[in-house]
Amino acid sequence: MLLAIDVGNTQTVVGLFSSRELADHWRIATDAERTSDELALMVNQFLGFHGSSFEEAQITGVAISSVVPRVTAALRDMSERYFGFLPLVVEPGVRTGMPILYDNPKEVGADRIANAVGAYDLYGAPTIVVDFGTATTIEAISDRGEYLGGAIFPGVEISMDALFGRAAGLRRVELIPRSTRSASRPSSRSRPALSTDSPGRSMRWSTGSRARSVSARSSRREVWQSCCCRTAGRCSTTSRGSRCTA
Repeated sequence: MLLAIDVGNTQTVVGLFSSRELADHWRIATDAERTSDELALMVNQFLGFHGSSFEEAQITGVAISSVVPRVTAALRDMSERYFGFLPLVVEPGVRTGMPILYDNPKEVGADRIANAVGAYDLYGAPTIVVDFGTATTIEAISDRGEYLGGAIFPGVEISMDALFGRAAGLRRVELIPRSTRSASRPSSRSRPALSTDSPGRSMRWSTGSRARSVSARSSRREVWQSCCCRTAGRCSTTSRGSRCTA
């Protein structure tokens, strides 16, 4: 069994793989103050939901993609102490099999490399990857499987925090996923043009539209086959404005 851990600035996702199949996964808030023992306790509890534990899960490998250095260090300690081996951490020097066409490949974040390698494995190339996380990132992969680069801009929550922090007359609203919104509220055609949810709807639409626009600009350079949207906590609230295959 492989334990895969994706540490983002806002949330951390833990996945349990059996061969190439995802057996289960869990999402928690990222907290740089957690110790290796606290992380081990949480992982063990997650394995318990799957009907297993450290001893019974037969974890043979731990893979980590992290953008929070303090959490990376704690996870290294956790893996070495509780599993008895060092984890594979996506970082400079690790061979992923994907050429990175940057002057300094070390400047590319581990999360962006993991997105690109994962999308290439699932969808082939050429491919565009959109990640709606703390920051919205877009990665481009050539038809030869090369990482060409991409774009990064503020995520939907960061944008809303900035908007409500500077605009005193706007009331903070909750970002509601489309599925929940459609089930609990009438259609947009039956609602007034102006509502307290206008900032939220506008932010969702603008974030998705920006991702779609950047993807379209990249598409004019080469013939892209697919656009992979990686769920990172906010994909369900922003995907209306972008066209993705997953």
